[in-house]
Amino acid sequence: MITARIGPYWAESGHDHGGETGAVDTGGMRALVIGGPGSARVEEVEEPVPGAGQVVVDVRRAGICGTDVELFTGQLAYFAQGKTRFPVRPGHEWCGVVSAVGADVPALWLGARVTGDTMLVDSLQDIPRRYPDIDLGLIHTGGTTFLVTVVTMTGEQGVRAVEITKPHTAIPIHYNDFSVFLSGLDDFKKAAQTSTASTKFVYLAHGETYTFAPR
Repeated sequence: MITARIGPYWAESGHDHGGETGAVDTGGMRALVIGGPGSARVEEVEEPVPGAGQVVVDVRRAGICGTDVELFTGQLAYFAQGKTRFPVRPGHEWCGVVSAVGADVPALWLGARVTGDTMLVDSLQDIPRRYPDIDLGLIHTGGTTFLVTVVTMTGEQGVRAVEITKPHTAIPIHYNDFSVFLSGLDDFKKAAQTSTASTKFVYLAHGETYTFAPR
């Protein structure tokens, strides 16, 4: 079984709470590490090992979000809230392939293509054509506004993304993390009530879990 936990940002995005900012030559992999406000560099880090209920994803492409900019400057609200601290590894808009699984994770996850994105774009229509049987969609909502630009989906856009990608289950996330949100969970729920999607909508509070098995 797989457990998806809605928790602190660092836990979901693979942020590193420990260790020094100096590079460690482990023969592992490279990662961008933000050591402090305005200070970042590519470092050699240990390859991740999946724990129980976890998988490792080989990231093929990653985007830069407004959140990542605030991580770099040290202005992200999560620092003051105690949800993250330096050193930190950014990168939560990505796509890749599952390369390792931990205990309690079915081996059929190996080789699965997975992705994380935050915007309603035309290319989303390619997803159901290539992968017509998606188990779970985590929908980044909230309508985050950065420099007058909306950089995450509003509630209505999030539901539209569900209708396009057609996952069996959808869970909205990151809808109340920042003060710059324009569209909260209520907007998503309202749009979901009138949606034509056959998707099951699940709502979790921070710290709650949802357990599922891939089909």
